[in-house]
Amino acid sequence: MDFNKGRNKMTELETLMLDVTNTLNHNGFDEVKAVPNNTQFSIRVGYWDRISASLIETMEEYHNVRITETDWEDEDCGTLYRYLVEVVDPDCGYTLNELNELDSNYGGDSYMTEAEFLHESFLEDEGDIVWGVA
Repeated sequence: MDFNKGRNKMTELETLMLDVTNTLNHNGFDEVKAVPNNTQFSIRVGYWDRISASLIETMEEYHNVRITETDWEDEDCGTLYRYLVEVVDPDCGYTLNELNELDSNYGGDSYMTEAEFLHESFLEDEGDIVWGVA
């Protein structure tokens, strides 16, 4: 019996979320929560734990993403951390929103759609999708 019959393939964003989650798992974070939102997603690890700056830098380089840390104080729990993960164009280092903003500032049409951006950001020169876990 084919349980995957009728299911769609994973999107590029879902694939990236899985890769980032696997990287965090491999680096000692057993519990990772990821929530997608168009061309970006947010993550938290453990009970709102902090990810080291060196791991963030490694993940940004390996996965072609920008990770932004957000923290806030909770009276009962102390400092809580959440991370926004945005896909960047590997050729120029800009996110889709930044590229569209640059284009609009110069009177051009938008750079590309979210789906085009995600698809292009996952392609290598030969046109193969980049897979893997750091």
